[in-house]
Amino acid sequence: MLPGETGETLELTEASHTGSYHVVVTASDGSQSKTAQSAAVDVTIQKTPATVHEWPTASAITYGESLERSTLSGGDTSGTFAWQDDTIAPAVANSGVTGYTVVFTPHDPNYSPVTSTVTVTVEAKALTPSVQSVSDKFYDGTTSASGVIALDGAVFGEAPTAKGTFTFSGKDAGPGKAVTVTGIALEGDWGENYVLSVTELSATADITPRPVGLTWQGHEALVYTGAPVNVTATATGLMKGDRCAVTVEGGDGVDAGPYTARATGLYNDNYTLPADVEFSYTIQKADGAASVSLAGWTYGEDPSAPAPSSATNGTAGVTYRYTGTTNGGAAYDSAVPPTPAGRYPLPATFPATPTYNAVSATAAFTVARRPIAGTWQGLSQ
Repeated sequence: MLPGETGETLELTEASHTGSYHVVVTASDGSQSKTAQSAAVDVTIQKTPATVHEWPTASAITYGESLERSTLSGGDTSGTFAWQDDTIAPAVANSGVTGYTVVFTPHDPNYSPVTSTVTVTVEAKALTPSVQSVSDKFYDGTTSASGVIALDGAVFGEAPTAKGTFTFSGKDAGPGKAVTVTGIALEGDWGENYVLSVTELSATADITPRPVGLTWQGHEALVYTGAPVNVTATATGLMKGDRCAVTVEGGDGVDAGPYTARATGLYNDNYTLPADVEFSYTIQKADGAASVSLAGWTYGEDPSAPAPSSATNGTAGVTYRYTGTTNGGAAYDSAVPPTPAGRYPLPATFPATPTYNAVSATAAFTVARRPIAGTWQGLSQ
């Protein structure tokens, strides 16, 4: 102000945009013959927060994707919209509920950006199930199966799991049998963010015939009879309600001696023979039957020959032993027929045969006293 002049407010008319300005006021007397200049003043014009009449909507994303994949569309056209942090990856539980910060940047530089929140739809991520493995099993009379389901498409660092019911197409043993997997579902809380593309699968696996145990019968106290024995085997360890006959070779021995019976087959394809299929048994020799007779003779005569008889052991190789006591009271024991008169037993031993044990029989005979004939002399009447 000039001396004697009153102050007045000057309007800054040249600064039309926000920013910082260096202002100097120059005054004159009108004729410009005299001027005065004020000291410099720094002036800052602040930006006004923008006003948004309509905020945008966000496109849907899939679980595992960040906000970067969600497009903001619509809204006020006097500026641009962008996510404040587009690295955020919302969960399905946040879908349509949780608001995420959006920044509006106006085109007019005189206005400052403003923020608000916008919700986003988060869809469950689809996982593709497949059969990773199916366990082979031994026949157990059921169609139950077990296996592992693999899942493809999970978010990096996560390992969701699924379960299902594995079922063979039939209970009987066989290779490459069809297996169906039904009722596939995510385990735990994985279903909150994931959904399965299918709930049924198919695969194959083997049902292996089950080894049986063998119990052997008909081998107890076998004795030769001339007829075949009947050593048999019974399969054990069968499933409830199953039957399984066993084919046996060598269980029909006839003669006395050692034998080996062997299980060679089963009449049920769901079972198989064990590693040990042999069984040893023995047919013992039978006790033979024999008799012997011997006609006595009179002292001084030639001895009679024994008459052996045996339908089981035959008469070859029979041995005799003459024993007893003479009429004079002397003991006699010899393989040679006795000479002195007396009553004697004759034990005969019939040797064993391949099928009969040795057997003994005894005959009794007598060596009679010999009558003496005498002539009397010197007798007169």
